[in-house]
Parts: sequence; C-alpha cells; structure tokens
Amino acid sequence: MPVIQQLIRVLKASTLQISWTFLLLIVLAHMGTTWVLFSLVGEAIADSPTNWVYFYVVVSSTVGFGDFSPTTVAGKWIATLYLIPGGISLFAALIGKATVSLSNFWRLQMQGKGDFSHLSGHTLVIGWHGETTERILDILKADKGLPDEVVLCVTKEMSNPRPADLKFIKGESFSNAELLKRAGIESASRVIIYDTSDERVATVALSAYSLKAKTPILSPTAPIPIQQPCCGVPCQALNAPRP
Repeated sequence: MPVIQQLIRVLKASTLQISWTFLLLIVLAHMGTTWVLFSLVGEAIADSPTNWVYFYVVVSSTVGFGDFSPTTVAGKWIATLYLIPGGISLFAALIGKATVSLSNFWRLQMQGKGDFSHLSGHTLVIGWHGETTERILDILKADKGLPDEVVLCVTKEMSNPRPADLKFIKGESFSNAELLKRAGIESASRVIIYDTSDERVATVALSAYSLKAKTPILSPTAPIPIQQPCCGVPCQALNAPRP
C-alpha cells in the first residue's frame, strides 16, 4: 500500500501540468482498452455499455458496491493487473487536478489576479474606501435595473471583500492600461470612480479614453461634471459630498 500511495502522489503531481483534454483522453483510452480486454475474455459486464461505465467508475473510485465483478479467471487477472491500478491512479489524478484548479481559481478571485476582459455590460467600480464603497456596492446590487455583474478594481493591498457576489481585480496603478483591461473597462456598461482626489479621477478617465471606453463614467467625488475635460469620454458627476 505505501508503494501505491507514493505512486498516486507522484501521478497527481505530474498531472497538474497536463491539460484537462489530455487527461480525459487517457481516462477514455484506459476505459476503452479495459472494455476490449473484458469483451475478449467473455465477461458479461462488457455486454452493456451502461453497466460497463457504472462498473468502471465504481472500481476506479474504490467505492466497490459488489453488485458487478469479473467472473472469469482471465477477467479477474485483468482487473487485478490493469483495471484497478490504472483506474485508481487516473481517478486520483482527476480529483487532484480538480482540487488544484478550484483552489487556484478561488485564489485568483480573492487576490485580484483574474481577468474579466471577457465580460460585457457589467458595472466597474474603481477604488476602495471601506464602508462608503460597501454602501455603493449594496446600492448597485439592490437595483434590479442594473447588471448583475459588478467588478471592483483596487490598488490597495487587500483581498476580495465580497467574494460571494463581487468580482475583484487588483493592481499597482489605475493608470495601468493592463489593469483596467483586466477589469473589463472596454466593455463595461458604466464605470464608477470613487476617490478623494480629483486628479486620480481625471487620470482614470484619461486612461479610459486611451482605451476607447465609450461608457458612462460616474464620479461621486468630482465637484463638477468631468465631461468637458476628459477628451470626449462621456462622464457624469453624482454631486455627492466628499467623505
């Protein structure tokens, strides 16, 4: 058993670098060749595709219900030397790859390293200022007339404050075009900039213009509408008081 466990750990580590397509092809190849071998030795379980898939999954996952099993001597040897070792190893590889993929995906979402440039029609909120931004997000989520998808883009060292209902992007500077592209600014339906500095608001607006983002840009902190100074980017101030 220690040898098998070590083999499984090594296989899981190596399969992390293998694509899902290749791994699934290996599983199908192993399932198919095992079925051919069972058919050649006259195993009844190979006569029904449904029963065969069920039997293969039960054996590979080590569940072992016992309702189906090889009946011939040759079939038992095939199961012992080929089906069980290969099936268990491949099943462990699939579980390991799925676990790592989900873990990496969750980590990317929490750390703001994802890419939402594929989104369209979403609301992009730029800047984080604690409870004030939380209230803005609550208003956006409560308004049924607004898009369900909200992306928060920040430059502060923080994790996703609302991973359940908020997409999160983090970078070093709002003037970084790559950061804004990852946040999907080019296809957002609206952009909300929240910052206590008018200069930073103008910087983001200029960055949006350089990316040809034709979306309404709202700034709760701008004392005047910033439509005219922002090089043609459609903008509107909400005339909210400064915090």
